[in-house]
Amino acid sequence: MPKIERTCQQCGKVFCRYPAYIKKWGGKHCSNECAYKSRKGRKQSPEIIEKRRISLTGRITSDETKRKISEANKGRKLTKEHKQKLRIAKLGKKQSVEHKAKIKKAISGENNYNWMGGHERNMEQQRVKRREGIKTLKGRYADYHIKNSIRRDANRKLDGIKISSKDIPPELVELKRAQLKITREIRKCQEK
Repeated sequence: MPKIERTCQQCGKVFCRYPAYIKKWGGKHCSNECAYKSRKGRKQSPEIIEKRRISLTGRITSDETKRKISEANKGRKLTKEHKQKLRIAKLGKKQSVEHKAKIKKAISGENNYNWMGGHERNMEQQRVKRREGIKTLKGRYADYHIKNSIRRDANRKLDGIKISSKDIPPELVELKRAQLKITREIRKCQEK
């Protein structure tokens, strides 16, 4: 069948459509853009709103559809009026105990955005950083850190007696350095 000439109700442009298209979609607008513009700001009658509500009740949406809707709404900016309406709608409504428990479960422990792996994991990370730091140090600076670690260990073992890093003999520093080297080698073997 030949195309039929129509005039766009929004912009007045002349366009052609097949009769089947006109029967299905109406053929009132030359493009989707014009169709959207014509609908913008137009109030819908209560009958149409009720009709749509009835058609959507009981509809089960798949998980994929829900995911797509949520992706489409991400980053969407709400107007101040809309935010105000949402705030007013939520006023006075209290969350149920079950709902509060569900939210708490969703954001606590490993699900929290601040979760860093728990206390033990954090302590292990700090130990590894310390080991790596001592491993990479060179010369006098390395001696200073080794002496500090010896001093800390000695102060822990000897209650109340404080030892300064000047009191530590160089032989003990060499011994500690050798010990660190051995533990490093053992760790490398364990990783393999």
